[in-house]
Amino acid sequence: MNQFLNMKQVKLLAYTISGIFLAIHVLMFVIFQACGVFPMACFNVASILFYIWMLYLVSREYFRPLVLLTFFEICVHMFAAIVCVGFNVGFQITLIGICVILFYSEYVARSMNLKYLRSITIAPAALIFYLAGYLFSVNRKPPYILPIEVTNFFQISLAVIVFVIAILILQLFVYVSTRYQEVLSNEVFHDKLTGLPNRYYMTDFF
Repeated sequence: MNQFLNMKQVKLLAYTISGIFLAIHVLMFVIFQACGVFPMACFNVASILFYIWMLYLVSREYFRPLVLLTFFEICVHMFAAIVCVGFNVGFQITLIGICVILFYSEYVARSMNLKYLRSITIAPAALIFYLAGYLFSVNRKPPYILPIEVTNFFQISLAVIVFVIAILILQLFVYVSTRYQEVLSNEVFHDKLTGLPNRYYMTDFF
């Protein structure tokens, strides 16, 4: 597996994801500040500093705390956004994307013999945050109402970001796992010294 995934590639992927999240929060800060949603503007300042710290964790190869902290930052940010601007803005869709990242990070860590988090024990927290946000917003008007064009922008952009991240990560998973299976199959059915088909290949062939 290591011939398809190495530490340099893992760090590049972690840098890319953390950098994207950093840029997203910078944009959110600008939008919330312009719309007068000051609690979320302040929250995004904290998130910007948080992802700068995450980039540092990537440089130190602290992947396990990186994944865990990023997961809960997104969950808490989502809940805070629902409290401030309401459920219909669509921040809850980010929980789908972070769950995909969470499980893929476990797959990468397992394949490279790194310390990993058991995603199945952490992912239910996303559902808890989702339900908490929904129940909090039922029959409760949010303190801040975003302009309709801003609400539409958030709904569309968040959906696009989540689907693009999910599609890219799942496609990467398909590629790596398929290539790994091909290598294993080649090692099983061919002699390592000569490269010729062995008796397992011939048995399967006939």
